[in-house]
Amino acid sequence: MNKLHLWALLVVLLIPVLFGCTSSTNISTEQVKIFKKSIQADHKQIEKFQVKMSPAGIEFNYVMEGENAESDMQEIFEKTKAFIQDPEFQKDTIEGTYFEKYYKKDRIYPQMYVRFDLDGDEHTDRLYEASYYQTPDVSSEAKRSLLDKYQTWSYMDYAK
Repeated sequence: MNKLHLWALLVVLLIPVLFGCTSSTNISTEQVKIFKKSIQADHKQIEKFQVKMSPAGIEFNYVMEGENAESDMQEIFEKTKAFIQDPEFQKDTIEGTYFEKYYKKDRIYPQMYVRFDLDGDEHTDRLYEASYYQTPDVSSEAKRSLLDKYQTWSYMDYAK
C-alpha cells in the first residue's frame, strides 16, 4: 500500500472519531440541483443521490442497483469529478455555501468524497476521495498554498 492510500485510510478512519457528533447538511444550490437532475437522467440505475456537507468535507452519495451499477460507476465518478473541478462549483458551492457555514475565517477547502452503495444496503462499497491541498497538514498559510485542486483521487474498494 503506498503512502497516499495510507493517508487516505487514516483520514477515513479518523473522520468518524473527530466528527462523529456532527450532522451533515444537504447542499441544494441551483447548480447542484441541475447536476443531480442531469446525472440521474443519464443513469437510471441511480436510485438515490445526495450531496451533503459537514466540517469533514463534501460528500456525493450514490445508491445504485441493477445490472449496470458496477460498470457505470466509473462514468458517474468521472462526471462527478468534472463537476467538482468546475470553477463555478468551487466558487458557488465551496466558496459560497460551504464557507458560509464552515471555516468563514480560515477558508479551508473541504475534502471531497464520492461514495457508491452498489447494492442498496446503506453501506459504502466504493469510495473516491480527493483534497484541494497537496498535504493533509493545512495548519499554516504556507502549507495551504500547496494546491492539488482535487486532481489526485484515492480509491477504496470496501466490497472485497
